[in-house]
Amino acid sequence: MAQTAAERIAILETLLDSGAKTITVDGVVTAIDPDAIRARIAELKEEDPEGQSRRPRLLSIDMSGAF
Repeated sequence: MAQTAAERIAILETLLDSGAKTITVDGVVTAIDPDAIRARIAELKEEDPEGQSRRPRLLSIDMSGAF
């Protein structure tokens, strides 16, 4: 079964919150890069249409000096 983006984000956030720097499974050591995890979470949040809490900004108006 495929995981949704929200599920993957939750897993990555749990891993990041654990504070672990390395993981060892069956003698195989894997180093964790927190910056890469944060970047992946940001990518997943951008891709997830259900996770967007607000609409993306389409236009920005600069009103400085208009009065």
